[in-house]
Amino acid sequence: MIGLKKLNKPAILIQNANEWTELYLAYKEGDENVSKTVGSKYSHKEVKKTLIEETHGKCAYCESKILHISFGDIEHIVPKSEVPEKCFQWDNLTLACTVCNNNKRDFYDVDNLLIDPYIDDPNEHFYFAGPMLIEKTEKAILTRSKLDLNRAELFEDRTRYLENLSGFTMQIQSATNPVLREALFDDFRKKAKIEQEYCKMVSDFLELFESKYNLCETSYTLQK
Repeated sequence: MIGLKKLNKPAILIQNANEWTELYLAYKEGDENVSKTVGSKYSHKEVKKTLIEETHGKCAYCESKILHISFGDIEHIVPKSEVPEKCFQWDNLTLACTVCNNNKRDFYDVDNLLIDPYIDDPNEHFYFAGPMLIEKTEKAILTRSKLDLNRAELFEDRTRYLENLSGFTMQIQSATNPVLREALFDDFRKKAKIEQEYCKMVSDFLELFESKYNLCETSYTLQK
């Protein structure tokens, strides 16, 4: 999970969110003149397009790239079933993979909130030890548990992802030309950019690798 920033509210929501909210609340209160389909108007293609852009096509929770295997789900951070007033609220919408969305379901506890990547800084709550997501806070433990962010399939995919990066570390460690070595580091750093899959994991791995590498280099220089 990484910190995310909201883009500008789509025009379709600017124009219709208030009206849709009123209709949805009327439906929830039993107004038979209002179709239940009003509750899905947030799935407009303009909304989906903007959410894909702001999440870089990744699940807001597990950072898996979604679009090559799925359409992705528009996720209500605060479930609309629990707080229907937020059904069309722009800062309550994000993109999630189907697994995280289903795991979270309608969980909502005002005294025990899950981490919101738009409000909270995930770096203050999580770090990666290899492919394993490690919690720093109780809020992180709850979030990891509810979303199952160390589920076997996700852990295996993150493991494969790190294994594919092993070529960078091997080349860097064997490079004697400092210009080449820095170029290889630059290539490695590109894998930690925000638009990349699992960039939080890669960033944590890269930071650890760089610190150990620099320590080894310093030790080698002193020994010489």
